[in-house]
Amino acid sequence: MEVEDYWERSAFLLAVHAGDIGKAEMLLSKGANRDARGRCRRTALQYPMNHDDAAMLRWLLDQGFSPAVKDGFGHTPVMDAVDHSAADCFEILLEAGADWETGKHEGTRLISDATHPRIIQRLLDLGENPAHLEREALREWIGLGTRDELQVSRAEYDQGSSRRFGTANPERMNVPFWNAMVRNGWTGYRAAKHFGEDSTDRGDPVWCHDRLGTSITPLPDGRFIEIAGEHEDHYDPDFCIYNDVIIHDGKGGFEILGYPEEVFPPTDFHSATLVGEWIYVIGNLGYRRTREAFSGETQVFRFHIGSGAMERVATSGESPGWIHSHQAKLGDGCIRVFQGNVLAADESGEITKSSLSGSYSLDLARAVWTRR
Repeated sequence: MEVEDYWERSAFLLAVHAGDIGKAEMLLSKGANRDARGRCRRTALQYPMNHDDAAMLRWLLDQGFSPAVKDGFGHTPVMDAVDHSAADCFEILLEAGADWETGKHEGTRLISDATHPRIIQRLLDLGENPAHLEREALREWIGLGTRDELQVSRAEYDQGSSRRFGTANPERMNVPFWNAMVRNGWTGYRAAKHFGEDSTDRGDPVWCHDRLGTSITPLPDGRFIEIAGEHEDHYDPDFCIYNDVIIHDGKGGFEILGYPEEVFPPTDFHSATLVGEWIYVIGNLGYRRTREAFSGETQVFRFHIGSGAMERVATSGESPGWIHSHQAKLGDGCIRVFQGNVLAADESGEITKSSLSGSYSLDLARAVWTRR
């Protein structure tokens, strides 16, 4: 019974792959090896993902197969469910206690590999941050899709290719080039090249919507609030940290809100937590000038969904410091932040990065931080 085929599958694994519970059950009763592994040490519990075979998966779990067992690449069945868009199997594995947070690569989240709408929604319901989605999946999720043609003139490029801050709180930034860049998701380099320029020679970044460290907050009415973020690394000519807010209607429509830098500084790698009609924006990696302006204290702002206004929240207590790339959760009138990084100056004045120790809670009624 343990003779293997070309893909190193035993008769039992073939029965599982084929979705034949009767044969699989008979083979186990005859002493087939339940711990058999296929090519790349693939486990029995991973084969139902190929066809989203919920019935076979439930049967295997009932036989005591563990959803935590990994293959030769360190992948679990729930990771395969995401890869194969096996939405039914994904839900069953969650019920069985599968780890829905850890991604396939160190430091990544499972949602970063998700493309199936039901799987994405389930992870968001569990509290995942949609900003961790892969860019194309994220664009599909918020209704933008992708386009290959930049529908903007050379004059509009010349007029709008540079970043500028808003003059009101907020200013609705109806810039044709910016709108086209949001619809396309192009990098600044690609847009400049499209118009025969090299962005490395400009002296200022080309405005773009291709960003890291942004936040996406789904609203109950189907809209999405996208806040700030950065493009490229600090040494790149197109490096830019933005301070805008983009309101997506979920159907491809959007509007861009701008702010004066003194009202809302350029912000990236923050958290965004929906609390009633406000979104609390906590933390920032930011520019050095922003860190110095806040004297290393935790940056806290809130965005009003109705008016679009952004306001700073003055806090007291023991804050986590200049935190970024963290997690945030709402509960009992507090926002708890955890698992982030903190920038601080050492005795010589050198800026160092360390992992956040423990967690901190911000009492929203009193605007007071408490270390937990």
